[in-house]
Amino acid sequence: MYVQKVFADDLRKVLEHARGASYAEIRYHSRLLSEIKKGVMINRFSGNVNPVNGDFSGVVKGGHLIKNGSVVCPVKEVMVAGNVFDSLKNISGLSRERKKIFDSFLPYIAVEGISFTGG
Repeated sequence: MYVQKVFADDLRKVLEHARGASYAEIRYHSRLLSEIKKGVMINRFSGNVNPVNGDFSGVVKGGHLIKNGSVVCPVKEVMVAGNVFDSLKNISGLSRERKKIFDSFLPYIAVEGISFTGG
């Protein structure tokens, strides 16, 4: 479909610009997950973002722990912090699949360098 092709090209351009890369691969969600050694898939976040400097912090209200490419267990109430502008530079992958979030259809995005703290 033409709309999906344009959308994928736009995402590739965003990723290339953010990372300064000459090529950004868009892959299937399952492959994106399989490449993560240790991480958290955030489904729901509650927190704040500073619109000036991009710092964000909050709590993962719904998510899953990922180890060696597999979803291990659900997590919640895990603290998360980082910077939006730095995160754009640290995008390591985008999924082909889209999920409807409010009025937008967005890909899964893998980002490196986000800080998580949990008990």
